[in-house]
Amino acid sequence: MFFPMTDGDWEETWKDGYHSSLWEIYSLKRNSWRKVDIDMPTQYNSGVGVQVYMDGVCHWWSESDEVYLVSFELINEVFVKTPIPSNMDDNDIDSRILFRHLNVLNGSIVWISNYAETGTFHISILGEVGVKESWTKLFIVGPMRDIEHPIGIGKKGDIFFRKKDNEQICLNLST
Repeated sequence: MFFPMTDGDWEETWKDGYHSSLWEIYSLKRNSWRKVDIDMPTQYNSGVGVQVYMDGVCHWWSESDEVYLVSFELINEVFVKTPIPSNMDDNDIDSRILFRHLNVLNGSIVWISNYAETGTFHISILGEVGVKESWTKLFIVGPMRDIEHPIGIGKKGDIFFRKKDNEQICLNLST
């Protein structure tokens, strides 16, 4: 995935799927790869909405003893973990029926939990990276059983979802 840098360069981060500790950054300006020598948490899941880029920082879900958001600053090459508060942590729910999606809403990281069994969506926003207590649940939407998953957020805050029949719908949070 490519990310714009402040000096006009574009960089790509890449993790070797077989060696969880090998991370590299590619610079288009320099046409070269450079190894990042830090023990960075890996992405625990792949698919739609599990990673997002905003303002020079890559964000993705990771998991060890708990699920947390990893935020990697491309300029400083440091990462910060933001745990999920225990009152929002759904580790006890079967992972086949819970999906976590990341996106950007009005300049903030948004986490949308999709509960497939009930068709409900919990929409939370992150106030400050690294601060567990800064996750705030904004809305619980549903049940919407014919909705499969969120696919993006528009500039005016509309959340776009894919239905099970591959049609798309839009949810306006201001109404």
